Amino acid sequence: MSESSSSLPITLESIGGWPELISLLLDRRDIDAAYARAAMANILAGSATPAQLIGFVVALRAKGETPEEISGLLDAVLAAATLVPLDESLRDRAIDIVGTGGDRSHSINVSTMAAIV
Repeated sequence: MSESSSSLPITLESIGGWPELISLLLDRRDIDAAYARAAMANILAGSATPAQLIGFVVALRAKGETPEEISGLLDAVLAAATLVPLDESLRDRAIDIVGTGGDRSHSINVSTMAAIV
């Protein structure tokens, strides 16, 4: 379950799609970073159905996440991120203060207030 350095990146389709990936996780088999990256790339592209997304997350959590799986998920998120172009003079002083909001913890979201300050 890995991609060789000379091959193209693994896609979800190349590993049998969601049914195969979720079956591996339900069998409590660890997946490598390339498989996790392919799954997250599919999710972030908006190609996963709600049922596929839920099945993946629940099966992964039930099995228990490995550092390699988390690394693959993060790789896909970073690859999909949009970099904000900043002037050279701002790069050392700029910080990201955004929160996710909507966490239902009934806490105050300070990121909006911090942006004003």
